[in-house]
Amino acid sequence: MRVLKELAPEEIEKIQGRVIELRENALSYSEIRQEIANEFDVSVSKATVLRWCKGTHNTFNKTKRVNLSPPPGLAYIIGVYLGDASISNRNYQYRIRLKVVDRDFAESFERALKSIGANPRTGFEHDRNRTGRWWVEVTSKELFMFLKGPKEQLFEIARVYPREFLRGSLTVRER
Repeated sequence: MRVLKELAPEEIEKIQGRVIELRENALSYSEIRQEIANEFDVSVSKATVLRWCKGTHNTFNKTKRVNLSPPPGLAYIIGVYLGDASISNRNYQYRIRLKVVDRDFAESFERALKSIGANPRTGFEHDRNRTGRWWVEVTSKELFMFLKGPKEQLFEIARVYPREFLRGSLTVRER
């Protein structure tokens, strides 16, 4: 059985809508929990069901949503992800990070992230043992889950915007 923290925001939205729909059909909170478990294979606490039904809690209050409908910037982000970027999930912090020597590349990645509504952080890293590098990182569960999803979904967007995808997937050495 899955838990809410493991789900993509779209799926949580769908479950939350279904919970409210079931409550409107006069099901009890326990019956709603059971129905959600059967329908979505997700464990939702009775307290969460109650808060969703009463409207006292919105799962997305602290979550900044990003626009994943295929803008050209998303194709560029996918190219960078498949090329030089890395993603990690530590303590439910879903991070996408790029570290490169080329400042223009880092700035292009930052602009692409902003174009989909993300809020990236940037900086320069001084290291005695290697060349200084520019870094760009963003924490976004929605973008993380999208990039970790099926590769075919990523390549569909790459087919729509091949130029941006290829521009993002070039490595620093090729620039």
